[in-house]
Amino acid sequence: MKVKNVESYLTELKKLDENFNSTAETLNEITNKFCVSSLFDEIIDDETWISQIASKSYHHNNGFEKLTVFSGSNYNLRIHIYWNNIKQSKPNIHDHRWNFSSKILSGGYISELYEIVDKGIEKQMYLYYSQEKLDGKYSLYNKGKVFLKKLKLGNTINPM
Repeated sequence: MKVKNVESYLTELKKLDENFNSTAETLNEITNKFCVSSLFDEIIDDETWISQIASKSYHHNNGFEKLTVFSGSNYNLRIHIYWNNIKQSKPNIHDHRWNFSSKILSGGYISELYEIVDKGIEKQMYLYYSQEKLDGKYSLYNKGKVFLKKLKLGNTINPM
C-alpha cells in the first residue's frame, strides 16, 4: 500500500531532519520515489483516507481548495487545487511562518514579490504569535498600517 509507505517514509525522514529543514529536497524525494497519480488512485479508493482528508480540508479565501493529505507533529503534506473558473477578488498579500516547498503537478503559478516602503499599496500588517502554543493555536497581532511596493513578478512556476 503506497499510502502507508509514504507515511513510513515521512516518519523516517523526520528522524533524519527533525524540522524538515530541507523541504524542497523532501518534496522532491517523495514525488520521485512515489508515483503521485497512483498514490491519488489509492487514496480515492480508501474511504477512511478520504474521510480523514475531508475532515482537514476546506476552500481557502485565496481561491483554492486546501487538502491535507498527510500530517505529523511538525509537517503537513497538502495539495492545493486552483480551479480555472474561480477568480480571487482581491489578492491577499502574505508570507508564511513556516518553511515550505511546492511542486506543481499540472498548470502553472506566478508569484509576486513585495517590499515595505514609505508610500505604496496600503495594507494592515499582522504577526502570528503564540505564548505557549497551547493546542496548536496562534493569535494575530495587528502591527498597524504598512505600505507595499510590488518588486517584480516572481518566477513563473511550471509543472514537474
